[in-house]
Amino acid sequence: MHKIILSFVIVLCLFITGYIFISIFNQPSETSSNLIFDTKIILPNKKVILAHLADTREEQIQGLSKISDITYDQGMLFKFNEPGFYEFWMKDMLFSLDIVWISSDFEIIDITENAKPESFPETFSSKQPALYVLEVKAGFVKKNNIKVGDKLKIIFP
Repeated sequence: MHKIILSFVIVLCLFITGYIFISIFNQPSETSSNLIFDTKIILPNKKVILAHLADTREEQIQGLSKISDITYDQGMLFKFNEPGFYEFWMKDMLFSLDIVWISSDFEIIDITENAKPESFPETFSSKQPALYVLEVKAGFVKKNNIKVGDKLKIIFP
């Protein structure tokens, strides 16, 4: 009888330990549905994408980290208080990005294509001061023929 109880206690402890292990190390990723895409960005080819506006320090630190994926008509637009050389990294990213640096007059001043999650801790920055940075799914820049010097129209919520 004691062997049965002991076996039960051991199995129960293993189950609880496994559950705790899975809970700690298997954190689910968020989905893009957790974000509000209410900033319209009109590309030179007249295509419209919707972006989540990251204008608080907390949102800018989080970025698209831990988001499972976005579509080719979605992005995250970082709006800073003043033009600067802002560094971006791929910490906790689950997919590759194209990063587009934008001036205060909405001109594209630099582009980094296909920044991969495994590039972390490498950082990416523009060659000129940017006021806005747009993160989009890798391949977006090529797919839409985006280039330095293009002007965007941004409609804020």
